[in-house]
Amino acid sequence: MRNLLFHVIAMDELIGFVTANTARKKVITLLGSKGAMEKQQLVKTLHLVGADKTLSELAEKGLITTGEKLSLTELGTAVERRVLAVR
Repeated sequence: MRNLLFHVIAMDELIGFVTANTARKKVITLLGSKGAMEKQQLVKTLHLVGADKTLSELAEKGLITTGEKLSLTELGTAVERRVLAVR
């Protein structure tokens, strides 16, 4: 029961983290709908200012993978689904 409660609280915190910032929310929803993308393509599509900071924040939380292409992690996918449900 305690682990489940921790999981629910952690998920709620991640959803709040994503929805509190328009750029983070846009990145998560775009990667959720389009799949893996090159960084330049994502930045151009979203007209994203401060992309490096936004992407590093999402990576630090374990929501996206970085590398040749950006993509949602399993946790990122779960958060993206919950963010879409909140709309």
